[in-house]
Amino acid sequence: MNLSIDLHPVEDKNPALTRHAIIKRPQASWSQSVFSVPFGNKIIPNRDYPYEGLSVLLSGENYHFLDGIAVGVKKDGEYVALSAQNVNVSPWKMSYSYGNEAERVKLTTSYYLMNIGAKQKGITACLALALESTAPRPYRAFGVVGAEPLHERSPTAVVIEPIVDIRHMYDHSEPEWHFSTALHDGMLIRRDEKCISIRTTNECKVRTWKKELEWWYKLGSGFREKADGGVVFKGEIKKPVSLGELEIAFDETSTALLIISCSNSEAHLEWLYERGKDWLSDEAEEEKSAKELVQSLGVNDAAIAFRALALSRFGMLVDNQFFYEAGDFWFRTPWFRDQFEGIINNIETFIRMGHAERIRNIILHSFEYQDKHGRIPNRFPERAHEKLDYNNADATLLAFIAAGEFLKRNWDDDLATLILNRAEFTISRFTLNDVNMVNGAPVLHENGLVSVVPWHSWTDSSREVEIGGKRMNVSVRIPDSWCDEREEDELNKPKYFLPEINAEWIKVLSHCVKISTKTDSKKETFLTLLERAKANFKPVFWDAEEDILYNLVTIDGKKDNTQGSPAVVAFSLLLNEHIFSRRELMKFIKGMKENLLVEKNGVPFGILVKKSPKRIYYGDGEYHEAVVWPRDTPYLIRLLRYAGALEEETVEGLLRSNLEHQMKEGFLFYTSELFSPDNGALVPVKNPVQFWSQWVDPFLVYK
Repeated sequence: MNLSIDLHPVEDKNPALTRHAIIKRPQASWSQSVFSVPFGNKIIPNRDYPYEGLSVLLSGENYHFLDGIAVGVKKDGEYVALSAQNVNVSPWKMSYSYGNEAERVKLTTSYYLMNIGAKQKGITACLALALESTAPRPYRAFGVVGAEPLHERSPTAVVIEPIVDIRHMYDHSEPEWHFSTALHDGMLIRRDEKCISIRTTNECKVRTWKKELEWWYKLGSGFREKADGGVVFKGEIKKPVSLGELEIAFDETSTALLIISCSNSEAHLEWLYERGKDWLSDEAEEEKSAKELVQSLGVNDAAIAFRALALSRFGMLVDNQFFYEAGDFWFRTPWFRDQFEGIINNIETFIRMGHAERIRNIILHSFEYQDKHGRIPNRFPERAHEKLDYNNADATLLAFIAAGEFLKRNWDDDLATLILNRAEFTISRFTLNDVNMVNGAPVLHENGLVSVVPWHSWTDSSREVEIGGKRMNVSVRIPDSWCDEREEDELNKPKYFLPEINAEWIKVLSHCVKISTKTDSKKETFLTLLERAKANFKPVFWDAEEDILYNLVTIDGKKDNTQGSPAVVAFSLLLNEHIFSRRELMKFIKGMKENLLVEKNGVPFGILVKKSPKRIYYGDGEYHEAVVWPRDTPYLIRLLRYAGALEEETVEGLLRSNLEHQMKEGFLFYTSELFSPDNGALVPVKNPVQFWSQWVDPFLVYK
């Protein structure tokens, strides 16, 4: 199986569909468009997001370092105009080919991030340059075997101009604070304590300067706006800086290597530079590991293989412990719910990959952060000085479910004991938590169900409403008609039963019963609570007239029947809990397909988060409205497969269409955060590389 793809270096008229490439390591990511643009006498891959280029994680914070690298070719001291010819991408390397047919030259630039060891600080990036002649034999040159000696032809050189923008990913550019120093083999660039060395193993000439630039990133941060009767992305401007160039003569060689070392310690740059000299053996080992990984999964479909390989590129360190980040760009930090959703819907894949120990450690270390109210954090902060955010109800529940799924496949006595102890603690905390606490923790009730703040599930966005002249933020889960009756504080207290939260809660208890059965410990405690929760779930949430689950129910019994994906997730989680009949299952699926299922190019793709008139995504106001999140799709597939042969065609369509997106639009091999229906055309919006969208397990059943 060939583990790379050739792409045409073109830009789509809809920029959201333009192909991009990204390579990832625990310490860094490098991404850019497959489309290249002129840059003076040089050429450079385009960047459509201000987060693209080379970004490096330092002390848990995501710092942008390089915006891009422009390259040019000189013959007889004059620049040769280059045009883009091809882009070849694998999950670990991206190569851009440029040429000039009249001058019979072809330049290939290959980008690669070194495996420097997960706990090393900084990153080593390599840019390998290969220059060849496209002249027919016997006139070929540039070091090709049997070619005419290069000294009898025109002197040729490659010129490299780095475009730099060192800043925290959220900060503005400050070109005036960037400084460079010429080295004998490259240049050293600094901004405060952050530094980059750009050096070559070849002889070179170095010229330094400071040229402030302005770049328009047409996709911005994924938000959109109305313009000229249509919808366009809100672009953003940044001000990177050019601090010089390197010129490498190719008179005696056909290849050159640029080693880019990034760190917050200048003393560490030399070690990073030396590491880069081994890039060829490192890249060969990467390819070998990729082939072994694909073989371990037993898949023959290349698109599924690429999907799994892309999944394996996620991961980063926080306090020297491995966690999965929520995505790339502004999501290059772990969100605990995203992490555990991704683990649950890829547990079989991760086990087959040989990542069992990694998953076990993530579960263990996540529970170390559990607070006195029983909550695992929502996320780690994007800035080191900020505190942990605990405003969520589901991360804890999902951590238990992930542990249960793990133990089902990889039994571990110590982990099982810890999980049961943590479950006892969680139950005791949820029992004591206060329903009158603003933004309070989950509360366990006598009926065995858990009430929460309405935005403490994954649909955590809010909208601004005005009531009696007062503006207030209200969860997207709360209907407009309820806002008149409650103060803002009342709308932000844990007084709401959500179907997906309580389905997760039942699943947690079910796993605890199974684990305690094997450990012969405390089974009755969990079993009693499980039976009570199961007995009350259906009376609280099931609308027998409409054959749907309520969107939310207040603790005093008020119900909202807005349809949405949280109910689909809930029903899917409860399939093996014997709560609903076969008839109710089929009625539920029928209503879901009529009201929520969305097609892409005539093929089922996913479901709407909410049945809502807001079917065009602009910004946070539509984040959890009538848009499609692929994170919901594994639950949908599980539900449809449970229904049997009647839904096989729908399942096949869902799998095929999600692979089509991954391979044919946006970031190659990866899946976007969400999609806007746009009155008929599903457009990927917001983050283009999302961990919980990268589900693979459903394909291990369907190959």
